Amino acid sequence: MLKTQYRYTTLVILLVVIAVAAGAVLVRKHRTAVVQSLPGVEAAPWALHTVSLQRAPLSREFLALAKVVGVTEITISSQIAGTIEAMGPREGAKVVQGEVLARISVRELQEQLAGLQAELNSSQADVTRTQDEFDRQAKLIGKKLTSTELFESKKTAALAARQRVNTLQRQIAALQIRIGYGTVAAPKDALVAHRQAEPGDNARPGTELYRLTVNSASRLQITLPQQILEQVHLGTGIILDYASRQLRVSVSRIFPALDSRALGTVEADLDSMPFGLGSGSRIPARVILDSVDDALSVPHQAIIQRGELGFVFRVVDSDHGKVLKKVDVRTGLNTQLAVELISSELEEGDELIVAHESILLQLQDDDPVIAVPARVVDGQDTTSQYEKGS
Repeated sequence: MLKTQYRYTTLVILLVVIAVAAGAVLVRKHRTAVVQSLPGVEAAPWALHTVSLQRAPLSREFLALAKVVGVTEITISSQIAGTIEAMGPREGAKVVQGEVLARISVRELQEQLAGLQAELNSSQADVTRTQDEFDRQAKLIGKKLTSTELFESKKTAALAARQRVNTLQRQIAALQIRIGYGTVAAPKDALVAHRQAEPGDNARPGTELYRLTVNSASRLQITLPQQILEQVHLGTGIILDYASRQLRVSVSRIFPALDSRALGTVEADLDSMPFGLGSGSRIPARVILDSVDDALSVPHQAIIQRGELGFVFRVVDSDHGKVLKKVDVRTGLNTQLAVELISSELEEGDELIVAHESILLQLQDDDPVIAVPARVVDGQDTTSQYEKGS
């Protein structure tokens, strides 16, 4: 009797548990159906600032303090190492501007130039080949006959080939400048005060060759650290700023020998004392180390950069409003205020997002965006906090 009662109790408990479980399943299905019937929530758009991609001159500068002094005598020094093959007139002779004073052997530099020129010819052939391959892939991807990965690899190869050609051209230009140093000419009409070297002597950078007496009104002197001095050559531009006025001059002489503070000196000849200043005056100067006459450039806040590669976000129109498009780029000239972009997908006038790196790293392709143009001054977003919050 007890066993039968125990079996009935167990059976009742099992039936109750099954009923409760079935009820829970039905309630869950009902709630899931209700949730699925609700309208979907659209992704909230990013509210970000943009900057317009501009094409303009871009330069990398070094800020320095220049000294203006009166000129009566200048020193002509060697800018390269080599054997002196010939020297010009001796003491007391008059020389005119451009007259050759000395010739220094540049045979090794010419051999280096020939090697770089051969490498450039090969790289230019690579540019033609990689561009043809990219053009072919561009046609195929439009017909969906190739993969996106192959298309992107051909595009990257074409960009890399052009960058290699640009690098070799800059190296060749720098080497040609050094070869030009093998011919030392008089910078001004002058009188030879002292000839300090003879044919057959070994010259080094900074070896004095001549002292000339000239009648220039003044000269500009700037002391520079060694790593900056190595980037300066004859003709390098110097911009002087004084009382809202500006004057551009060029380097006339370089003295690479370093003093006790590891500083070298460059000089520029001036026809008159600049801005009416007296001899010994100090004036702010900007030494132009590198420049691009026509560069697509943006502030640093618009790009995530890893070496020479990086990416930006362009604002484009879609059927659902403005969205983001990630664009891979190569970088060229990099200055304190802006960076040059090299990309076949970007053009002047494109709107790019400017934001902190932590924000840019969260953005993705096709993200909706509310874009507001930002005011960028000296590479910084100067939009007020009130405008940013509005």
